[in-house]
Amino acid sequence: MKIGRKVTAFIIFSVLTGSWAVFAQSKISASNGVSEITGETDISKFVSETSVGARSLTPTPQLAMSSGDYPVTAGDVYTLAFAAGTSPVTYTVSVDSTYKFRVANLAVLNVSGMTFLQLKKQVEDIVSKNYPLSGVQFVLMSPSVFQVTINGEVNQTQIKEAWALSRLSSVVKGCTTDYSSVRDIEVISANGRKRTYDLFKAERLGDLSQDPYVRPGDIITLSRIKRKVTVSGAVERPGTYELMKGENLKELIEVYGNGLTDLADPSRISLSRFMEGEKGDSGKTIYLDEKNIAENFVLFNHDSINVAGLTSEKHYITVEGIIGLPMTENNGVYSDADLNPNTLQKMAVTFLPGTNYANFVRAHKGMFNNYSDLANVYVERGDELLGIDAEKIIYNETFVSDYFVEDGDIMHVPFQQSYNTIFVTGEVVQSFERSAWPMVRLSSVLRTDALDASEANSPVLTDYASVRNVEVTAVDGTKKVYDLFKAKRFGDMSQNPYIKAGETVTVKRVDRKVTVSGAVERPGVYELLEGENLKDLIEYYGGGLTDFADTDRIELVRYLVNRNVTHTLYLKGENISENFNLEDHDRVYVSSITDLKPVMFIEGALRSAGKGSSVSAAEMDKISVRYDDGTNYAYLIRNNAGAFASNADLENAYIVRGNEIIPIDINKILFDRSYFSEEVVQPYDTLRIPFKLYYVTVSGAVHAPGRYPYIPDRGWEYYIALAGGFEKSRNSKDAIIITDSQGNKMKKGDAILPETTIEAKSNRMSYVLNSNVTPWISIVTTFISTVALILNFVK
Repeated sequence: MKIGRKVTAFIIFSVLTGSWAVFAQSKISASNGVSEITGETDISKFVSETSVGARSLTPTPQLAMSSGDYPVTAGDVYTLAFAAGTSPVTYTVSVDSTYKFRVANLAVLNVSGMTFLQLKKQVEDIVSKNYPLSGVQFVLMSPSVFQVTINGEVNQTQIKEAWALSRLSSVVKGCTTDYSSVRDIEVISANGRKRTYDLFKAERLGDLSQDPYVRPGDIITLSRIKRKVTVSGAVERPGTYELMKGENLKELIEVYGNGLTDLADPSRISLSRFMEGEKGDSGKTIYLDEKNIAENFVLFNHDSINVAGLTSEKHYITVEGIIGLPMTENNGVYSDADLNPNTLQKMAVTFLPGTNYANFVRAHKGMFNNYSDLANVYVERGDELLGIDAEKIIYNETFVSDYFVEDGDIMHVPFQQSYNTIFVTGEVVQSFERSAWPMVRLSSVLRTDALDASEANSPVLTDYASVRNVEVTAVDGTKKVYDLFKAKRFGDMSQNPYIKAGETVTVKRVDRKVTVSGAVERPGVYELLEGENLKDLIEYYGGGLTDFADTDRIELVRYLVNRNVTHTLYLKGENISENFNLEDHDRVYVSSITDLKPVMFIEGALRSAGKGSSVSAAEMDKISVRYDDGTNYAYLIRNNAGAFASNADLENAYIVRGNEIIPIDINKILFDRSYFSEEVVQPYDTLRIPFKLYYVTVSGAVHAPGRYPYIPDRGWEYYIALAGGFEKSRNSKDAIIITDSQGNKMKKGDAILPETTIEAKSNRMSYVLNSNVTPWISIVTTFISTVALILNFVK
């Protein structure tokens, strides 16, 4: 009997002590949890503040799966779906650090070193072997995001986030100092393997083996630069370069500088070198030549090389007179007042020794303008005046001058006294005269090619002006007619000539102007010439019929005599062949076979024109879509994929057909190109796209914890208020912990995102004491009472 009592007592004691231990452990864990949370906050703050450009490229499954060399990475999440007989099977498989990958209950693969495409093939082969005709689908749902460490010669040691398609160059970007070497970057992999990479070769030579993808746990060490030298002057690629061991002047010029230019003078190479122990800008200059290049002259850190050019020894003359463009305050628009004999310019122009004046004038003919008297240019050389016929030089390429350019020459360009204007009249808003300078084309005079808004808003032509037979009368009375339509449509610049001083431009009145629209390649309003009718309008001006043109349904709207009443004529294809006669103001519409197609509707979360990718429920839109009979919903949805808003709930879309509701998974259609829906589009179907709802979770020391609808651009205070505000008896100083959907800690000033969690801390001292001391007192009291009861029971 005593033994039974002792056993019973022991059991009771064990239960109580066990509960005590559990309670104590939970309190210790909670305490450790607070400590760990504090530590994580510090680390995440450190990473976020030091990781420049860590998310320069957002990881997406589409980008990963479209890349043939995407490596399977620890942290990747894949979805495997297939049919086991008549039962659909779906697995979500995560890759852990062991790289052991379980394919349902069929096999376990070692996926270390595999690409996604290799893994996909193996998985599909295994499933297909066990379940033939199972329609196996294997996709990457979420690519891994991992951390790499960057240390060495960096602004500070950093932990950066990357993913499997992040290259070394993008990860180290923003971390380097002025003394960081990019020629021997050491990468230590998680398995301890060391490799060295040269980003210069990757950038200059496109050798991507020197700019590898980073991997989880990589430790990237940048070393300090040993020699950095500068090359400038007459080399193809001047710049500052880091030299490797054994590389000197020859490599600097021929490899890094890409060789000397055609005008380099290798006999005049200067090297600026800082003397040992000197810290200022002063130094010494060493003069080198091509022999030193061949001998590969040794270079020191911070050496600066300059290769002189043949043109660096300056020779110049002065050119003055009527040259260049006069300076105005009117954005380069010149008036007659700007252009006069007193508009003199002066400039210094360089030349190479031995240059003939003919070559000099041709090389710099752009400095002359329409005021320049080219035939009477002269050069002042001391007391001597030399005549230079610049007009003959420019227009006769074989002409050679008797004179050569010499230092100190002054070339004078006189003012041309035969300055004239252009006169424009006819079917214009008003006749006007304009300057013949600068040289302009006919279309510019009439402003039919106006690019400036101010010109477009002040047109020259009336609504009845013809651009098909513009007459230009020369000074000698010769008349020519030009067709600006041919110049604009076909680029025939012979129909858009330069207008010369003294010429008169006469714009005629249009005879027939007709409109063509509908199923033609170039709908628009066109001016027809004599003899041109329906065939010419459609085939020549309209560019021909489109593939969907319905030539049995052509409508012609014609104004009657009084212009207030219209009459519609119905034409067919044979009327085109017969070149049906058209009259002024006729309007021709070519119907399309698509006009007769059945219609269905898509409504809901759509991206309408002028709106962003995300829309609100208040902006629900509706569009009509025409389709061919027998169209499958998969085909229709893929063709209209761009219509869906980014916040559309594509998994829960449905079709409304009369009183019937038919669910349809648009996600499956968009991401599985082999999938076809069981539904065929019916006339007047409505495909409804719901909006995806997002929430923010509020927990902890608030009056009404829960999930509340996400509202963009609202701070944490808004969601705390929705939850009834802080419980002041539990919360002190509005202390909160904000965590995004990925579990990353956020600051109070950060924007609240969908699926964020806001936890109000229970940090008021009175609450902490009450919630911790009282349970302990109760437990101790219970324990003492129990021990006393047991001792009394044993006795």
